[in-house]
Amino acid sequence: SLMEELAKLGFRAVGSKPQSTVMRTFKDRLYYEYLALFPPSMLRDAQFENKSTSYMDRLPKVLIVSEKPSIAETIAEVLSNGKYVRRRRGVSRGITVYELVSFFEPTQEEVCLRITSVIGHVLNTSFNSSNTDFRDPGKLFQAETLKEVAESSKKVRIVEHLQNEAKECSYLSLWLDCDREGENIAHEVIAVTRDSFDDNRNIYRAKFSAITPKEISEAFKNQKRPNPLDSLAVDARQELDLKVGVSFSRLLTYRYAGLARERFERDLSMISYGPCQTPTLYFCVQRFKEIEKFQKDAYWSISAKAFVPDIRRAVSLTWEKERTSDAEVARKVSEAGGGGRNALGKVVNVAVNNKTVKRPLGLNTVTMLMVCSASLGLSPKKTLSIAEKLYTSGYLSYPRTETSQYPPSFDIMEIIREHQNHDMWGGTARYLNKNRPQIPKEGKNAGDHPPITPTRIAFKNTFSSNLEWRVYEFVCRHFFGSLMGDVKYREVKSEIAVESAKGPVTFYHTENVIFDIGHGGAMTWVLKNIASDKSRETPSTPLQKGMRVEIERITATEKYTQPPKFLQEHELVQMMDQNGIGTDASMATHITTIQDRKYVVVVDKEGQEIRQFNPKAQQNGPRKRQEGRYLVPTTLGLSLIEGFESTEKDLVLPEIRAFMEQEVMQVAQGTLKKDEVVQKNLALFDRLFRSFRDQFATVDDIVDKNLTTIREQLKVMRQNDYFDAPDPEAAYASARGGRGGRGGGRGGSRGGGRGGRGDARGGRGGARGGRGRGRGGW
Repeated sequence: SLMEELAKLGFRAVGSKPQSTVMRTFKDRLYYEYLALFPPSMLRDAQFENKSTSYMDRLPKVLIVSEKPSIAETIAEVLSNGKYVRRRRGVSRGITVYELVSFFEPTQEEVCLRITSVIGHVLNTSFNSSNTDFRDPGKLFQAETLKEVAESSKKVRIVEHLQNEAKECSYLSLWLDCDREGENIAHEVIAVTRDSFDDNRNIYRAKFSAITPKEISEAFKNQKRPNPLDSLAVDARQELDLKVGVSFSRLLTYRYAGLARERFERDLSMISYGPCQTPTLYFCVQRFKEIEKFQKDAYWSISAKAFVPDIRRAVSLTWEKERTSDAEVARKVSEAGGGGRNALGKVVNVAVNNKTVKRPLGLNTVTMLMVCSASLGLSPKKTLSIAEKLYTSGYLSYPRTETSQYPPSFDIMEIIREHQNHDMWGGTARYLNKNRPQIPKEGKNAGDHPPITPTRIAFKNTFSSNLEWRVYEFVCRHFFGSLMGDVKYREVKSEIAVESAKGPVTFYHTENVIFDIGHGGAMTWVLKNIASDKSRETPSTPLQKGMRVEIERITATEKYTQPPKFLQEHELVQMMDQNGIGTDASMATHITTIQDRKYVVVVDKEGQEIRQFNPKAQQNGPRKRQEGRYLVPTTLGLSLIEGFESTEKDLVLPEIRAFMEQEVMQVAQGTLKKDEVVQKNLALFDRLFRSFRDQFATVDDIVDKNLTTIREQLKVMRQNDYFDAPDPEAAYASARGGRGGRGGGRGGSRGGGRGGRGDARGGRGGARGGRGRGRGGW
């Protein structure tokens, strides 16, 4: 019967539309009986599909491999141009294969495109376990390495999938991300399909910067060749990171993990070292030391409140020297004109200076990570994750780029025209379309990707996540701001003389009046940083020479100088960029690593650990908003850096990683050989490793002395005023020395009334009763 024959072909039911497989198989009575179950319109489509499928099977085949399944789907949609696309599963059941007919420009012929993807790296660099002695970490510098299938790819059988799809193909077209990491993955695809593509002339590389129809179409027409030098540079870095990281990490874990689980955190899995992660931690520790060494000094800040009758305005004034450390001077100034009660002043001079705020350059990865961390409260890793999702969805261009200069070929007007009807910045887009954008010529051209820009218009309700919208909004506003002029404003500084028994006392009133909003029209936060007057039409009336000023009060407030705050993530990104630690693609990973290893803990401005988002917690009502993302080194992180500094300081300095990155860059440029760079750098780290191991006794004392739990460390740091007090009263009490006896001085050097900080690292027993016993004691 019909149903029995369908079952033999693997169909449990007739289905909602005719299947081409069935139509090709059934003959005579079964064929017509099957056709009778569907309307004529469906049969016409199925017959066309059947014809297309047969024709497709006879054509030469091109295997297209992208980095993610979603990108493969988009490529298929664009290149099909509305024509028939055959979809099926391959060996990897989670990866779809798309097949369609198209003209292939490189070979000037009609072909069947077979489009599929990987899911990141296909292969990993690892040790050859068959001949590697892992018991002695020092031997790993000379151990043999090999490429093996990555665990994530092994689970979904990516290698078998690629090899099976490549069997019938004549050409390979690689559509991996267009950076060095993507080039390395492209060569991994070549490696596992080499049996099918033994001639490099049949292998092509697509170059694109956005997942848009225009970029995909251009990349398909203008395919290049893979770049083996970029891939070799990544191989060199992977081998160095593997051997250096694993050797030091095994050494540290063997030696200190047990003690750390006992005194630090019970769930600690390992203690790691990395040529990037450790210098990153070093920056955090250096800021910690600056805070510890800081000595509070008293000073008096002098200000005044006044009223200007001629323009009926209340104004704030500052003393000409702003502050003084001399209490007697502060008293005399505050008593000028009777302490401000019914005192009179006069505007004796008005100075006007024109100032500008430069428009931004094109947006690169480092700037995006810094701004989103500082303004949106997002970690660099979260920011990059959101940006990559927006990229694969076709809303942003490629988010990993060092370039901040728009290339001449970049079609800026196309983006501007598309955004003219946007409900939030459509006016800015229409203005730029009418008056032509001022494309900046400055900036850095790193030769990788154009700056990050929007590629498709989207609205707030387009996204399911508010964070996706906020990142998208920032990129759009930055893009439009970079095409507008500088913000221009006048700084009006009025000099006011207040009469006193010993002669006039000088105060100043300063205000900024914006007269050209420039890029502030798109980047509205820029205007808020300049002045409260955001409109050119209704600026405040400035003070003028000769005006009388009624002084209401003069106040001298005793304050104390404040130490620098702990590093925030956006500051750390900037320091890494300036010192050559990591790349635009890896900085976020290194910052996340030192958090995962518990070398630093992320806290808010009050020293409370940043809470993870929990939807259930929201059901109990709104929770207090946490401000800031400060990176506080834990006692484990402090001990590691101190141990390295006391033995081989080169292991923590950023210069050692910057040197490695420069040499890896030269591999990509073809000026150095990969093996030469690997052997040279391994010899350097091998020497440092042996020297460090020989001085273990010094490190043992440091670790034994310093370790205490994160919870206890933060508790004592809050008690000793390392963070902002939770309310103004507490902050005032802290500044006045209300907590002076609690911790002794920083490191035990200053006790007494001004509230010095005890050493935050603590010691083995210090947290339960010691008092500022210097480094290593509470």
